[in-house]
Amino acid sequence: MKKLITAMLCLMIAVCGCGAGQSSTDGMGTVQNTEQTSAGQSTEQASEQLVPEVEAGISKIDKYGNIFLTIGAEAMEDLGYETADIIRVRIKDIESEMPIGTSYTDADSGEPVCCFTRPASGPRSVALVINSGSMAEVMGIARKQPIDEEPGYEWQFADGFDESVAVSVSMVQKQGYAEEYRMRHYRTGYVDGSLFRGFQAEACPGLSFSRLP
Repeated sequence: MKKLITAMLCLMIAVCGCGAGQSSTDGMGTVQNTEQTSAGQSTEQASEQLVPEVEAGISKIDKYGNIFLTIGAEAMEDLGYETADIIRVRIKDIESEMPIGTSYTDADSGEPVCCFTRPASGPRSVALVINSGSMAEVMGIARKQPIDEEPGYEWQFADGFDESVAVSVSMVQKQGYAEEYRMRHYRTGYVDGSLFRGFQAEACPGLSFSRLP
């Protein structure tokens, strides 16, 4: 009789133990983790979807081939764009993904950056630049030609392009460049100053832009 009671007690303990383990591991615990992961993904996706696509024009192309847009940095920030975001820039059938930074040195040589400039005075601009290259020429938008009059050059737009061409900017990933951005600014000790000091216009055969079908 004692053996029977002992066996029944052991069986009850084993059943209760298994039930408790399943409810804590396979039940509430898993559901809770799934909800947290789902909520996290939804928050990130919602944040990117809330940032609207921006359409601007070309304000100017400077002597280095950097393309300045007609929209300012403050206006972009008001819409949700900030440094370390990864964006997609499209000009007609040419598009490229790039980070938002504050200097061309926020990317490797031959790589593009959307710069929120930091002038000593005046409004902050938005410029599409390439580290050690000419954005206008690499994208095939315009070519720099020497002239006798000041400033000694002029930009001739390629067929199908002019100052009125639309430049669209859209969000790819919020803070997708954050770690790289922090490392670069920690390493270089970036100090506000001339954005294009020492900037050289060179060909960048390694840079890849895609043409839309």
